[in-house]
Amino acid sequence: MRIITPLDSQKITDIALHLVWEPDEEADGYQIEFAETESFKSPLLIETKRNKNCELDYYLPQTDEGLVPAGEWFVRIRSDRGNCSQTIRLSINADHTKAPLRTEISPEHPYFTIFDYSEHRYGATYEILPEDLKPYAAISAGGSYRVRTSKLLDNFMDNDAKGYPWHIGSCGPKEVNKGKYVVTPLSVIEYVMQHAVHLKSVGALEIYMGVRKADDWHIPYINRLIKLCGKYGLPFLYTDGNRNDIDFPAVIKRDDYMTTIREYSDYVIFSYKQNHANASYTCYGSILGAWKEGAVKRIGLQAENWYWNDAGFCDDIGHYHGYLQGNEQQIPAAFTAQMLLAGVSFGATYYSLEGEGWLIEDRDNGGYELSPQGIAFLSMFRAVIQNRLIPSKEKVLSQIKAAVRADGLSGDWGDAWTGGIFRRTFQNLYDIRHTKELFPKQTRYFYLPFMTNRPEAFSDLVQIDAASIQDPDEMNRILDPLYPVWFDGDAYVTGSDRVYIIMNSNENTDLSQSFSVDIRPRDERSAPVVKVEGTVGLWQYLIVFSQNGKTRIHANAPEGKSMRLFLTTADGKMPFVSMQGDGLECRWDEATGKAVMTLDGSDRPVDVEFSEREKENSLPIPIRNPEDTAVYLTDQPICALSAGDKGLPAFNHCANEKYGILPIAMNSIRYRHGISMPRETSVSWRLRGAYRELSMTIGFDIDCWMPIIVDRLHIVWDRYIKEISFRLKVFGDDVLIYESEELKSTSFRKRVDMDISGVEQLTFRVDGNIFTKPLVGAITGSGDEFLLDLSTMKEEELPGIEVYLDCGNPILS
Repeated sequence: MRIITPLDSQKITDIALHLVWEPDEEADGYQIEFAETESFKSPLLIETKRNKNCELDYYLPQTDEGLVPAGEWFVRIRSDRGNCSQTIRLSINADHTKAPLRTEISPEHPYFTIFDYSEHRYGATYEILPEDLKPYAAISAGGSYRVRTSKLLDNFMDNDAKGYPWHIGSCGPKEVNKGKYVVTPLSVIEYVMQHAVHLKSVGALEIYMGVRKADDWHIPYINRLIKLCGKYGLPFLYTDGNRNDIDFPAVIKRDDYMTTIREYSDYVIFSYKQNHANASYTCYGSILGAWKEGAVKRIGLQAENWYWNDAGFCDDIGHYHGYLQGNEQQIPAAFTAQMLLAGVSFGATYYSLEGEGWLIEDRDNGGYELSPQGIAFLSMFRAVIQNRLIPSKEKVLSQIKAAVRADGLSGDWGDAWTGGIFRRTFQNLYDIRHTKELFPKQTRYFYLPFMTNRPEAFSDLVQIDAASIQDPDEMNRILDPLYPVWFDGDAYVTGSDRVYIIMNSNENTDLSQSFSVDIRPRDERSAPVVKVEGTVGLWQYLIVFSQNGKTRIHANAPEGKSMRLFLTTADGKMPFVSMQGDGLECRWDEATGKAVMTLDGSDRPVDVEFSEREKENSLPIPIRNPEDTAVYLTDQPICALSAGDKGLPAFNHCANEKYGILPIAMNSIRYRHGISMPRETSVSWRLRGAYRELSMTIGFDIDCWMPIIVDRLHIVWDRYIKEISFRLKVFGDDVLIYESEELKSTSFRKRVDMDISGVEQLTFRVDGNIFTKPLVGAITGSGDEFLLDLSTMKEEELPGIEVYLDCGNPILS
């Protein structure tokens, strides 16, 4: 037995008392002893049981009455088998004072965190950020989900020593996951708060607080963590959404959370985790309701490429495959920026990106470059920051005329998968068809906040009882008199603080939408453009604003999808135009008397400035990757190709095309170039002796079959556990020049360099076998697991179990 945390001689706040120790495997229970002397005379005793489902044992007082009094204490743990831990000393204090917030988060200085759970080198994502955006960013060091508790503190402090601004993830929905304790102990978090130099924030996500029972461990844990954040001046980022239950509106009505949150409103940020898109309108409404009341001072959004999976989208536009039946790697680059633009519309000052391989991808088998998603998001965020486009709370609330009321709590509201009692309220506003709609379709009404359990905070708004709405058209009849029409068309249009965000509100339906918007300056100076009209196609967006006598447009469109805008000018003449970006054209159309701006879609954002007088171009240089001059094997002529039972090798995408075209991705790291090979296949290239060396990364692609939904609580989230035996062999002119070791793990990934001097014909061959283990499912919201009975499934329902060997970025020199 050994106490892992707290540390010996640690100075600790009473609310951070959270013990974790290596267990006595034979024990059924323990006594934790606190004594004023090392002889442990007359100790304070705490009884706790052994957790035999976990590799560690732990103790967190469930109530504040169970906290140990302040003082100097000797501490040890005895098992009921007579074994004893080492003795540690603790200096416990009851200091719950508040420190000034040390991380600036405001409309003028927004904050974004990068949750990258792939296998990139720590700090790689931060290093590749443009220098002007680094002051606004931090990277997540995860928590006990990523690192075993015994190594967690050292891992955190090692990360801090690297000098990157960073964020601690504290907990998720489970306490124990597959035998591993996955809660970051409060005693560890406080130590880091005391000693880390570069720590910027602390957070928790996907914990579904609204549906937790009164005796759930999350309640004391989260309340105490918020108080620790206040003590050390750190923001607490609470990020959640709806999985099975309508959760978020219940959070803002529960005093067991909201009492502490209100007391620490300067520190707590409510953020919507957008992949949980069931009844998304209730999540937007909840963070806005808490903000409107003043329970929190800041709100945020966490955009996730996992939305594409949850929403059931792949790369076949217009098709909805069902909940959790999409693929996150296929989310369009421009759509990621749209997700975050929703937050700019309503004043979010915290933004988070989670999703493996989102911002960066491998460039040269060890170096990195920005992914298309990274370029889209960072370009948009730069425009927002440089021009201070995030509206103030006052500007946002001035647009809100109504709020939604719902009596009871989550259990009274129905199912998040269908929208429950809120479905009729928001049916027309979101044009609900598949229930995973992320954007409102009638933005004339902006976003509707949900009322907290402080109704007096909403006395200035029309209050709509969700349960009373029987006909969706009734909502329009209520809202129409409150929200005058201020723009024409059916596109997503918002105008907070005269920053006009215009985009196609469809998530995956290829229908263009029109708009006509009067552009009013943000300041007292007149500007050249007074109206913008046009259409936006799927995944197209633009930001339009006028200030300092100029009109600026930031825009993006997917590859091959052009956008055309018609601009009415104040004097009926063509203004001076400055442009940054590719595929742009601006001209004057004599027939209409308007300026016409055309953007050829390329997934690369552009910036345009219109002014009345010619000035030096002050627009930022576009965010782009350095030119790629590498020579790739995949660009060389193929002279032979052999297929196996599972098909042919594929080039620059995954060979498994069951769910469409997927990128080459190993351990969630993307490779823009590469070969994906099924078992028992080969491919040959004619090189004619022109190259000396080949470098590449070999490994296995992401396993892309979809979760199996047995019912709403029993879901097989994890992929098959596979035993494999693979080998890659490389031949030069029929002579073996490379043979991998036996590859037994699908998480294998390794850089390979080989001499190919004088080789005329290069051949890759993959041999292998797959041995599967039973499918293990998880019961949602718990650490419990079950075995899936495959005998009850039809042949066509069985998930695929194939494995493909990838060779990423094969570079010739």
